[in-house]
Amino acid sequence: MANQEQLKILISSVENWNKFREEKYDHELEIDLSSSDLSEIDLGKADFRLVNLQGANLSHANLKGANFYCANIEEANFSGADLNMSEFFNANLKKANLSGTNLNGANLIGADLSKANLSRANLIKAFLSDAYLIETNLTEANLTNANLARAKVEKTTFKDVNLKGGILYEATLIGVNLKGVNLEGANLEGANLEKANLSKAFLRKAHLREVNLCEANLSEANLSGANLTGAYLIGAILSEVDLRGSNLFMAILSFAELSKAKLCETYLNGTVLKGANLSDASIEFFQLKFVESLEDTTLPDGKKYDDNWNKKIKDSKIPNEYKKMWDIEYF
Repeated sequence: MANQEQLKILISSVENWNKFREEKYDHELEIDLSSSDLSEIDLGKADFRLVNLQGANLSHANLKGANFYCANIEEANFSGADLNMSEFFNANLKKANLSGTNLNGANLIGADLSKANLSRANLIKAFLSDAYLIETNLTEANLTNANLARAKVEKTTFKDVNLKGGILYEATLIGVNLKGVNLEGANLEGANLEKANLSKAFLRKAHLREVNLCEANLSEANLSGANLTGAYLIGAILSEVDLRGSNLFMAILSFAELSKAKLCETYLNGTVLKGANLSDASIEFFQLKFVESLEDTTLPDGKKYDDNWNKKIKDSKIPNEYKKMWDIEYF
């Protein structure tokens, strides 16, 4: 239960509270506000560093610029609260209710948001790098330009999430369901998306350099203009995917499913397509000149790569506009 004397100071005014915290911060005084009712109170810029707020009710409170550095906020209720530019570095937010909150520009670096509810939260430009998002609910959350670099994501709900321009550099997203999610221009370089579901996802101009997409489902996804340099797509499902104008330089697509894929203007220099299925795919003969391996590959006509196909590819001419597009000076 909350320390009633400490609670009275906080409720009196943020100015009094912050003065009290400044005087006592270095005295190892335990601040206990657990299970307290702080709903609909103006607590903007309040100092909650290392405070125990477990199970507290902060719903619809004004917490703009508040500092929750390393605080214990497990199972607290923040629903509808304004947390614009607030500080949650390394905070414990397990099972916290943050639905409908304004976390615009908030710092959640290293925070534990396992099983937290962030549905409909505004996380535009929020910092979630190194955060734990295990079984977190992000339904309809707005993560435009948010930073999730190296975040640990597992069994998290991303239904109707907006991740446009998001930074997910080296994030762990194994088996995560990102079906239909907007990731336009997002940075997923070095991320682990093995066995993830990205079907119908919007990844136009996304940065996917050296990303692990082995056995991932990207069927009907839009990857036009994306950079997949050095990406791992072994056994990935890419049927009906839009890869027009994308860069697959040195990417590995061994045994990938690319039936009916749109590959016009795609750069395939050094790409490995061993055992891949390209049946009914939209691709020009000359593009296959650049491929590293076509061994046992099923080509657009449904037939395996053979001497006949090799001749067609060898005799094909590379259009000048394609050379200019990818700055090709040879062939």
